[in-house]
Amino acid sequence: MAGLIPRFRKLVPLWAFIIVALAGSYWINLNQQVRVQEQNLAMQQLGSAQVSILEKRMRRALSASYILGQDVIRHQGEVEKFDELSAGIFSYMDEISSLQLAPDGVIRFIYPLKGNEPAIGRSIDQLENKIFGYSPSQNVIQSASAKMIGPLPLVQGGVAMIARNPVFIKDNNGIPHFWGLASAVVTLSEIVNATALEAMAAQGYRYRLCYVDIHGKSHPIAQSAIPLNQESYMEFDMDIPGVNWTLKLSHPLPVSALTVLAYVLILLLALIAAWVTHRISREPERLRRLVQERTAELKQHAYFDFLTGLANRRMLQDTLQLAIGTHQLSKSRGALLYMDLDDFKRINDSLDHQMGDQLLKTVSERVTALVGSRGVVARLGGDEFAVLLHDASDTAEISQLADALLLQISQPISLRNRQISVSASIGITLLPDDGDNLVDILRNADLALYEAKKQGKNCYGFFDPVLQHDINNIMQVEEELRLALSDGQFVLHLQPIFCLQSRALKKCEVLIRWQHPERGLLFPGHFIDIAESTGLIIPLGYWVFRAACDKVVERIRAGLPAVPLTVNVSANQLKERDLVVQFERILQETGAPAALLELEITESLIMEDMDQAVLLLEQCRKLGLKVAIDDFGTGYSSLAQLKKLPVDTLKVDRSFVQDLTLDHDDRQITAAIIAMAHKLDLDVVAEGIETEEQFEILLNYGCDMGQGYLLGRPVADPFVALDQATSQ
Repeated sequence: MAGLIPRFRKLVPLWAFIIVALAGSYWINLNQQVRVQEQNLAMQQLGSAQVSILEKRMRRALSASYILGQDVIRHQGEVEKFDELSAGIFSYMDEISSLQLAPDGVIRFIYPLKGNEPAIGRSIDQLENKIFGYSPSQNVIQSASAKMIGPLPLVQGGVAMIARNPVFIKDNNGIPHFWGLASAVVTLSEIVNATALEAMAAQGYRYRLCYVDIHGKSHPIAQSAIPLNQESYMEFDMDIPGVNWTLKLSHPLPVSALTVLAYVLILLLALIAAWVTHRISREPERLRRLVQERTAELKQHAYFDFLTGLANRRMLQDTLQLAIGTHQLSKSRGALLYMDLDDFKRINDSLDHQMGDQLLKTVSERVTALVGSRGVVARLGGDEFAVLLHDASDTAEISQLADALLLQISQPISLRNRQISVSASIGITLLPDDGDNLVDILRNADLALYEAKKQGKNCYGFFDPVLQHDINNIMQVEEELRLALSDGQFVLHLQPIFCLQSRALKKCEVLIRWQHPERGLLFPGHFIDIAESTGLIIPLGYWVFRAACDKVVERIRAGLPAVPLTVNVSANQLKERDLVVQFERILQETGAPAALLELEITESLIMEDMDQAVLLLEQCRKLGLKVAIDDFGTGYSSLAQLKKLPVDTLKVDRSFVQDLTLDHDDRQITAAIIAMAHKLDLDVVAEGIETEEQFEILLNYGCDMGQGYLLGRPVADPFVALDQATSQ
C-alpha cells in the first residue's frame, strides 16, 4: 500500500490534465447550448410578436364587424347612417379595406363603394360555395359568433380575410331571428405586410406562414426566399376564431470562429493544471489528514436536509468556514450564491403540503444537476437555497451559472396534472473578497439577495459595499414609516377631476403625503418603494382608504355637496385575501357611502390574473364601490377582456396625453380607447392634462373627464379646495 501512494501521486497530474480538458470541453458545449437557448428565446419572442401583430389585425376586423352588427341590432334591423358609421370605424382602423352589410346573406351595403361595386347584390353563400365548395358563413351563423373566413379571392379583385359577424334580432317575444351578416374585409397583403417577417428574413431568419383547410391540407400564405429548415424550427399557432394559421420560424446557428481558439486555451489550461497539481501533490501529508478529520466529523452529525437530501444550514456554515481559510491560504476565490423563490408563500398557499414539498424537491434537483461537482448545494430552510462554488475566479462564469439557474428554475413543474411556474432571486458574494469571516459573508450575501429582489422577479445581483449603506437607510425609513403610521404623520392631498365639457368638478383623486417632522412634506417617491418592499404598503393602503372615508363623511356632516373620491389600490394590497372584508369593515365603521368611493387599479395588475381580478372587482362592486382601471392603454387588454370586467371608468394613461400634440399614433390610440369605452358605457378620464391644446383634443374626442396641472393641482385642504373648485 505504501508503494502505491507515490505511484498514485505520479498519476495525479495526468488525471488533472484529463479532468480540466473534459471540464473545458463541457464548458464549451454548455456555452454552445446557452447560445442555442438564447437564440431560441429570441426566436420565441420574435415569433410571438409577429403572431400577436397578425392576431391584432384580425381581432380589430372582428371588432369592426361587431360594431356594425350592434348598430343594426340597435336600429332593429334598419340600416341607418351606414356610411357615417363606417367612416368613423375607418378613422381608427385604417387597415380595413371595406365594410359590408348583407341582409339575408346578400351584400347590399359596402363602404367604400368605389371599386367594390361588383360585390353589390351578390349572395355570400353562392360566392363561398363557388370558392370553397361549401359556405363557411353557414358555420358562422350556426355558431352565432363572429369568425374570420379566408383567405379567399374577392369579386372586386384581390385576396382577403373577412370577419363575418352573424346578426340576430329579437322579436316581440324575445326570440332571436337571423337578420344577416356584418363583415369587415382586410386584404391579405395588409395583414402580412404589418409584420416584420421580411425584415427578419434579411437578418437570416427563415419563415413559412401557412393555413390549413378543412381537409387538413396546408397552403402557404407567405414564406422567405430561403426555405425553412424542416429539421429544426419553432411553430406558432394563432388564437383567432375561424383562423387556422401557423407561423414556422428557423434560424441556423452560425459557427463561431472562437470555438477552435477556446479548445486551444482549454488545452493550455489543462497543461497548467497538470503542472500545478504536480506541485500541490507534494504538499505535506498534514493537509490530507486534516481533510480526513473534518470529513469524519461531518459524518457524525446530521448535516443534511431531511426533505431534499441537500446539505443543511449547519453544514453550509462549516464548509463555508473551511472554504474561507482555504481560499485565503491558496490566494484563490470562491463564491456563495444565496437564493430564494419569488412569491413562494403565495404559491405554496395555493397548493397542499405534499405538492409544496414536491415543488421544493424538484427545484433542489434542478439546482444540484446544474451545479454538479462545481460546488455544494444547500437548503437553508423554507424556500431558501445556497450554492457554495469552490472556484469562482471568473465572475463572468458566475453570471452564466446564475442565468442558467434562473432559467432552469423557471421551467414549468408538473404537479398532479398542473403546470406550476416559479422564479427565483439570487444574491452573490465572493470570498474572501467580500468578507474574511463567516458572519460578513452570510450578511453580505443576504444584502445582495435583497438588492436582487428590488430589481424584480427572476434576477440576480453581486454584493456591493454600497448596499450596506443603502440597507441602513431603508431600515431607518422603515422604522420612521412605522412611527408615522402610529403617530398620524400622513395627510391626504386631493387632485380635482373635472367634466371637460362643462369644467364642473366631478370627483377627486386621493394622494398620500408624509408630513415628516424633520424633512417636511414628502411625496410618495420618497417612501412608497420602501413601503412596498417592507410590506408596510398594506396598512398604509388601508389607512388611505379609511382617511378617504372620513373625508367623505366629514363633508356630508358639514352639509356640503357630496364629492366622490378615488383611491389607488397597490399590487401587494390587491393580493390580500381579506381585502374586501377590510373595505367592508372600514365602510361600516366610518359610515361612508360606498357609492362616493372609487377604487383605482392599474391595467397591468388586472391582466396578471384576469379571472381573479373579475372575482375581486365583482365583490367590490357588491359593496357599492365603484371601480376604475388606471393607466389604461399600457397593458395588453383586449375588447373581449374589457367586456368581462365589472368596471365603471377607464383612465387614459398620461403617457398618451403628453404626446397628443406630437404623436399621430397616440392620438389614434386615445381616440380608439374613448370610442371603445363609450361603446361599453364606461366613463373616460384623461390623466396629466397640462396644456390647452391637450384639453381641446380630448374634448373633441368626446373624453368625459380629465385631471392635470392645467385643471387643478393636488391640494392639502380638501374642503376649501373642493368648495373653491365647485364655485368656479
